[in-house]
Amino acid sequence: MLRGIVSSLLEEAPMSLLAGVVEQLHAETGLERAAGWRRLRALAHELKTTREVWQ
Repeated sequence: MLRGIVSSLLEEAPMSLLAGVVEQLHAETGLERAAGWRRLRALAHELKTTREVWQ
């Protein structure tokens, strides 16, 4: 179930929302922004999303 929710977010959420997630991870954990985007991209590939930005 969680995989479906994450997949839907990666496919359909506004990029501004995803950017906010990356920014929050950076603020709360110190994760570099680029690393946050890499992690989202890796999740998108693992979940086989089709959104062009993840290709």
